[in-house]
Amino acid sequence: MTSGQSAKFVTILLSCCFVCSSMAARSAEPQVSAGCETGHTEPRADPKSERLQISVRKAISSDLRNADKSEGIKDFHSAAKQLRKALEQDRLLSSLVCQSGELGRTDYTEQIVDRLLAIYYQQNEWAKAHWLCEIEGPRIWSANVVREKQIWIVMDHGDYPKAKASLIQLMSRIDHFGGLNNSDDKECYKRLQLMLETCEDRAPKPTEDYLLGQELVSRAQKEVYRNNLQEAEDLFKQALKLNRQSFWLYYSQGSVPSTTTQEQIISGLFGIYLRQERYGELEELLRTHGREAWVGSVVDIRLAQTLMAQQKYSEAWQFLQQFDPPKEPAPGGFCGNPYAHYESMVMLISVCKQGMQSKERVKGINPFNYACL
Repeated sequence: MTSGQSAKFVTILLSCCFVCSSMAARSAEPQVSAGCETGHTEPRADPKSERLQISVRKAISSDLRNADKSEGIKDFHSAAKQLRKALEQDRLLSSLVCQSGELGRTDYTEQIVDRLLAIYYQQNEWAKAHWLCEIEGPRIWSANVVREKQIWIVMDHGDYPKAKASLIQLMSRIDHFGGLNNSDDKECYKRLQLMLETCEDRAPKPTEDYLLGQELVSRAQKEVYRNNLQEAEDLFKQALKLNRQSFWLYYSQGSVPSTTTQEQIISGLFGIYLRQERYGELEELLRTHGREAWVGSVVDIRLAQTLMAQQKYSEAWQFLQQFDPPKEPAPGGFCGNPYAHYESMVMLISVCKQGMQSKERVKGINPFNYACL
């Protein structure tokens, strides 16, 4: 090989190396999918996926337009239904855009959730509003903002003492974990301060009977710890009678919201009746006082479990059918109890259906073993 040929060979070799290194550098660049705010870098979607995304976006826009029309004629039930359809499509869009397996926030998510929350507030559907924040909130807001919105629901419900206690707890947590150094949490903290002022202004002063009821509840709980269930039951019933007499004086609202003491009384009697398998009295307690302590969906589930324990499967189904099929929590949004609750609800519905078909108690199964709450 001559010197001229050697120089030419070296030049070609260097050119090839430069092209290869350029291609490798380009392939190493992160490819971010548009429309997903989870912070993950993803490969570009294939044409099929892009076409499906366009189709899903059109479906969301159509559902939102239909919701606008329904809201325009004050048909909020239809509007909520159309917004829930849009939300399902939004979850699909998020799964297409965010291929990491984690549902993120699309450019539609916050608009849909905020509008749906506004309807639930207007229609006094507190349980649905709370569940919407629990399931979809982590896709949009920080954990503190999700909790803030849930406290708003309690305030809208008129339970200012309970909201005040939750606000103080959340503000302490933000302060303790250094959240005041974070701009978002700092703004959240300011809003919480305003909410706390509202609660202090609107929360009525407790009556003497109410304070006595609190004392009776404290004594009853000590008797429960000592396993003196009859004494505890008597004290809880005395507290319930006092609390009922002062209940409407304690609140100026037209509906009866929950209070810490009222919830403790109902929960205390609930626990005693359940331990002693007094399902008939438990059913009467839930029907008469359940909604004074818990939101409607919680009462419905507990009533269904109580009826199933008495082999009243058809009656139980009247309360359970609203949860069929159960709504699975968004994957990747958060973990823990919501997944266990979902699985428990699936099993509870299955047992109820089995009981209706067999017309007898499903052997070896206690409906209260399923922690659906």
